[in-house]
Amino acid sequence: PGLSLMGRGNRMQVRLGDPSKLEAFQGNWATRAAETGAGIQTPQFRLPKPLPDSLLQRLYDLFLSSEGQEIMLRDFFTVWHERYPTEQFSYRSLGFRDVRALLSQVPFIEKVGGKVDAKYVLRRGQGSSTPPAAGQVQQQQPEFL
Repeated sequence: PGLSLMGRGNRMQVRLGDPSKLEAFQGNWATRAAETGAGIQTPQFRLPKPLPDSLLQRLYDLFLSSEGQEIMLRDFFTVWHERYPTEQFSYRSLGFRDVRALLSQVPFIEKVGGKVDAKYVLRRGQGSSTPPAAGQVQQQQPEFL
């Protein structure tokens, strides 16, 4: 309850659909475990922090200025450093293990292709000069602890 599966096959993802339903489920599970005296451990989830608006704006400008409004994953750091030579793309300090994890949280881009030929493209209808606000569109995925 509260979680939904998106995609299919090896591209399936678990997304947080309704946080209140997930919290209610965890509460019910904990109550039942306490009543029965069973030492059942409930899974713990942590929502990632929203991406800073300044980073979202830089990413949006980066994709708008790139050819075809798309960037190959293998070329992402090169394109970033060409556009922002004095700024590091510090995805780890934001709590992500790799660039793909961070880019999956950006509401106005989508992944096309597989591992070897993956590229990220600006979503259709996002060609304006400002990105959507992080809180309006961004869907958070729970992180399993």
